[in-house]
Amino acid sequence: MKVFDELKRRNVIKATVAYIVVAWVLLQVITSVLPSLGSPPWVLKTLIFLIAIGLPIWIIFSWVYEITPEGLKKTVKVSKDRSIAQATNKRLNIIIIITLIIAIVVAFVNKPMPNISSQTNLPTAVEAGIGRSIAVLPFINMSNDPEQEALCDGLTEEIIHHLSRIKSFTKVISRSSVMSLKNSDKTLPEKAALLKVRTVLEGSFQQSGDRIKITAQLIDAANDNNLWSEIYERPFGDIFEIQAEIAKNIAAKFQAEITDEEEARLDKKPTESSEAYILLKKGLYKSWGNQPDLRGAIDLYKKAIETDPGLAEAYTALAEAYLVADIWYRGDKSIPVEDPLPLVQEALRLDPELADGYVMLAQIKHWKEWNFPEAETAYKKALELDPRNTSSNYIYAEFLIQMGRASEALPYIEKVVELAPTTNSYLSELAKFYFYAGNKEKAADIMEEYESLFQNELPGQKGLNYLYL
Repeated sequence: MKVFDELKRRNVIKATVAYIVVAWVLLQVITSVLPSLGSPPWVLKTLIFLIAIGLPIWIIFSWVYEITPEGLKKTVKVSKDRSIAQATNKRLNIIIIITLIIAIVVAFVNKPMPNISSQTNLPTAVEAGIGRSIAVLPFINMSNDPEQEALCDGLTEEIIHHLSRIKSFTKVISRSSVMSLKNSDKTLPEKAALLKVRTVLEGSFQQSGDRIKITAQLIDAANDNNLWSEIYERPFGDIFEIQAEIAKNIAAKFQAEITDEEEARLDKKPTESSEAYILLKKGLYKSWGNQPDLRGAIDLYKKAIETDPGLAEAYTALAEAYLVADIWYRGDKSIPVEDPLPLVQEALRLDPELADGYVMLAQIKHWKEWNFPEAETAYKKALELDPRNTSSNYIYAEFLIQMGRASEALPYIEKVVELAPTTNSYLSELAKFYFYAGNKEKAADIMEEYESLFQNELPGQKGLNYLYL
């Protein structure tokens, strides 16, 4: 009891509380500010370490020393008549109160935005005829670190992928179309109009060390109403759960039913390794960029597989890179070319429901082996697993054209144009498909629409010319 009384007399307890409160507020501020300044992760880790080490030093300091009118002195040398412990106690109370007020303000600023439309039934708020349609706009990289752009784009892609697998949604705009609006200065209503949807999801991504901060807002673009919003601040390893939660929350706002099978797919983790996931996304970013770095992508896919041999998507991505290198970069000796088939087979062994795996299997059978019956079986399996995959629909439509079955190809290319309305090449492809199907009048109408939308596109002129040969 004497020890406690002495701790209390020397203001050690109050000083400790004040230190903890101030440290907490300081950490909240620096974790928000540092990523915006582009500081490397080690800066935050160093500051956290210094703050943690400072606590025992502060406790010892407050036990040993006391502030007096003459300055800092050891407590044992301060007589009771010269002690200002009571005044120090009051000062500490003021510091704690002020810091707690700051803490409340910081917590309020960082808390998730309220769902102002909690009483709104979204399906009735959506325009008649639009239905459950949505576009996921590219998430904004808040870290100012170009290396994190791959993860930011990967987050956008994964949410699109999750939503497109929920059959209750009538339309989920493809990755290619939303990415065409990345860094666009168009307003939200203008973007929604181009994508032919009314509801859009926008958000941001920020990583600092092993922590991530993801914001997401579902917006009615017609009136700029916030239909749902959330802020997720968690360890990086929770990124898969966050992606699934966002998809589920959006589905709930649309009152879109999620089947047990769909929910199982949403909750399925592709890997337990954050490092392997990051390597995969960086590889995909390199292969999808304006100036694809296929060799760099291949190296990253290989590292992802080495890090987690069970990551099925990495095998598929590597197989695709090899196939592209074999077809388009055969003369480039700097890009290694290996047989993609064993990689695809391993991917499908690891994940028999991997739609991209069947797409790659179909393309290998189609382009390398010319085994058209097996290619078509694989294409159909891919579309069965992921019917809204733009690439799968387009590639299968091209396959049907080559097989002389143009009429059968039309529904697939029409779906592609619906899901990717801003990808101009698909509209001219739709005209080509109608031309091959024998409907030249319809093809000409589509090309006229194409030219009115994309007046500066030379392929449009060429496309219109061949219709009148």
